[in-house]
Amino acid sequence: MEDLLHEAALDVAFVRAKGCELEHVHQGKRLRVLDLAGGFGAAFLGHNPPRLKQILRRNLDQDLPFVVQGSKQPWSQKLRMELASLASESFPGERFRSHLFSTGSEAVDAALRNCFELRLQRLQSLERQVEIRLQQMEDWTESHLQSAEVQKSPPMSAVKQAVRERFQQLKTEPPILIALKGAYHGSTALAKQVTHGADYQSNSPAFGQVRFHFVPCDQSEPLESLLEEVKQGYWLPTFETDTWVLQERNFSKAAAFLFEPIQGEGGVHPIAPEVAQAWRGVLTKHQVPMIADEIQTGLGRIGDLFACLKLEVKPDLLLLSKTLGGGMVKISALIGRKEALVDQFSLRHLSTFGGDDGSSRIALEVLRWVTEKQGELMRRAERMGRAYLAQLKDVQKRWPEVIREVRGQGMMFALEFQSQSRNSSMVIRNLCEAGRLDAVAASWLFWQAGIRVIPSLGPNNQLRMLPPVHSPAFQLRKSCRALDRLCALLAAGNAAALLYSLSAKEPEFLNSVTELRLKQARWNFIHKHRNGAMPVGPAAPMAFADNSAPQETVVESTPAKVLFFGHWSSIQDLNFYDPSLAGLSSDQLESLSERSFGRWQSFRIQEFKVRSSAGKEVWCRLLGFPAFTDSLIRAWRMQRIEPVWQEMQAVMAEASEQGYSVAGFGASTSIITQNCRKAVNANLAVTSGNSLTVATALQALEKSCRQQGLQLAKERVAILGANGNIGRTCARLLADRADSLLLIGRSGTVSKLQLLAEEIRNRPETSKAEIQISTDLSDLASVRVILTATNAREALIHPHHISLGPVVLQDLAVPGDAAEGLEQARPNLLKIRGGLLRFPSLNQPSKLALPGWNLKAGETYACLAETLVLALEGIKRNFSCGELKPNDVDWIWQAASRHGFELAGCKSREVF
Repeated sequence: MEDLLHEAALDVAFVRAKGCELEHVHQGKRLRVLDLAGGFGAAFLGHNPPRLKQILRRNLDQDLPFVVQGSKQPWSQKLRMELASLASESFPGERFRSHLFSTGSEAVDAALRNCFELRLQRLQSLERQVEIRLQQMEDWTESHLQSAEVQKSPPMSAVKQAVRERFQQLKTEPPILIALKGAYHGSTALAKQVTHGADYQSNSPAFGQVRFHFVPCDQSEPLESLLEEVKQGYWLPTFETDTWVLQERNFSKAAAFLFEPIQGEGGVHPIAPEVAQAWRGVLTKHQVPMIADEIQTGLGRIGDLFACLKLEVKPDLLLLSKTLGGGMVKISALIGRKEALVDQFSLRHLSTFGGDDGSSRIALEVLRWVTEKQGELMRRAERMGRAYLAQLKDVQKRWPEVIREVRGQGMMFALEFQSQSRNSSMVIRNLCEAGRLDAVAASWLFWQAGIRVIPSLGPNNQLRMLPPVHSPAFQLRKSCRALDRLCALLAAGNAAALLYSLSAKEPEFLNSVTELRLKQARWNFIHKHRNGAMPVGPAAPMAFADNSAPQETVVESTPAKVLFFGHWSSIQDLNFYDPSLAGLSSDQLESLSERSFGRWQSFRIQEFKVRSSAGKEVWCRLLGFPAFTDSLIRAWRMQRIEPVWQEMQAVMAEASEQGYSVAGFGASTSIITQNCRKAVNANLAVTSGNSLTVATALQALEKSCRQQGLQLAKERVAILGANGNIGRTCARLLADRADSLLLIGRSGTVSKLQLLAEEIRNRPETSKAEIQISTDLSDLASVRVILTATNAREALIHPHHISLGPVVLQDLAVPGDAAEGLEQARPNLLKIRGGLLRFPSLNQPSKLALPGWNLKAGETYACLAETLVLALEGIKRNFSCGELKPNDVDWIWQAASRHGFELAGCKSREVF
């Protein structure tokens, strides 16, 4: 939670709370915000209401005992009686009892454990009844042994054994708990298990004997079908028409059904009355207790004392918290029908801090406040709720492309964003797809509008509003105006303005001058590059020429599908990825990256289809990691890269189920996976793309030599990093293409370089090129062709290492080995970072443009091209995984050529 708050700049310490407002200190100023988060619903009566503060002061002034467990606590007893009385008045014809705890989750746990014990007691009672009937049956049989019918019956011992064995099967079946999909019931061990969703579910051994089932919240038939499925039969001996028979009876494995009348964390989804009433009927039929979790809805928030009253259903157990403590004390309650609670419940479910007199005294005042004047406060909640819901729906009508749905009842509201798969901003697209648009929207509302809302902890891309009942109408209208501005930014794809407050070490506020500057900078960037060499993402017409947003794209049947991972090289590449960020400085972009893109979660950049010259097709999904070369390599060296590996494995597992056959790893993703060794997957072939990278780099090296007036075959080539995988492979291949080699390394690597030189000399196919070894970087000045592929953390090659004549420097290192300003100091130097490939001409005139890669349309990097070529060739094995093989380098170049890939030019910089 702390990490999520930090990423959204919502990790704010509040210093004062009053009514519907909170205060915090920012840059020395006290700032007020309208609180629509409402303490997850606990602040229904507002923050620090004077009426409750008086009770709290009275407790302190009177030195009211707090921790006196094991004694008579009059205020606690009075509260229990009052709660039971309210339930009896609300649901006539039933006798209720109540018990107190400290938190909502604790009340959920107690209710479920009560139902386990109640089920066990019912089983024990049934077992005693069966045994009594068996004894009666045996006595009757002995007294009627002369009867011919009795003599034909099976032996009594066999009957007793069969009845007992069948009942024993019933006893050993694990109990079942049923809850709703989308439910949230807390974070304690047992409450988590009935909270729907993978993030909450666990395989705790403590609950190995309990089974959990989830049914839809908008239908009654699935629950009825499930209860029919989980009932189990047993035999009860019964005397009928002068004889004993084994009567078939059923007992449900289900111990309880738990539901929220309005799903809060699930996105404020009210349960339809007809559905709830159908549930009640089928649960009664199968004798399964109904538990209503009214921890958030109870005590007036939706305009009635209990939400179950609006549904017209009578629960067996009802749970309260949040409003019960008035937002000032921690207290919860379980209210249950007498028949639905186990005997001596208070001894079985103890709570150290549950139901102390001080908290109970405040809770009693809350009950008086909510119910006084014929429920005036509840009527206000219903009236204000209707008005606010109408205002929110007006915002939705104005921005249907931004807001998918607005839901609410009473003072509970949710706003669900539309999919932004067509948004002009790639960043906004990715935020939505990653389920983080709600957090960013909450951040913008907080810093730019002074509105505090809750990003949903359940479904993604939803905001929840739980305003206090006394929120002034003008404040609620203010929040709608703020939402209107937010929607305008999203609709315009203005990511810079949306993320402005996150783009500094300390959150900043927009002003009209800044907004104008951001708008002008965005327009300038798009206008400058719209017809230039650099594709600028979806804002440019050609960015998605052959492929649209993945959710709406219908893909033709293709021979293979591939997955490709990459990342940005530097912070400046964010502008090439999404021009709507133009106007933010490098420092702001870096801060934005650290704060908002810090989690290792991949995002979808693009999907496209490539048709080869051989007539084959491949579909590619391009994924990016929100990281840069420096940050990724730094995390790898500090052994903090495990989250990246886990994310990769999860994505590949999902891709394999969808029919993908090859996964490629570009830029530093191949380094952090140890040349793909850490990425090996049983269902996907993996490749680092390094074989075609080497082949393309050597082709680019020859082309650059010609450009400089040099002939590679007559040049002595110096290689730095020849002990590394790429450098070693380049040395083996250049031995046949260059006149001679100079291998330069540190003093500790000489023995390995000597082994490499000996291995090259002893190859029968090698040209016996002269190979020398050096540990002195100044020897670079004696050559005109240099290839470097080290893993050094700092630049190695400086101006004094380069001769004054024409020189070609092939810098394949990540990060680069060449120092900044090298080309300015040596004007005759041609520095390249490898080679680029051009997509097969059959893909023209679509000219695939890869957003954010700083490439001309139709160009690609070799690592991606290798991934595509492997799929086109139908290769099923791992390739370029671990140690590279010269034969593989030659083969992949020939295969790429067969499919129409050709050298496009040289890379001047390493970018994603």
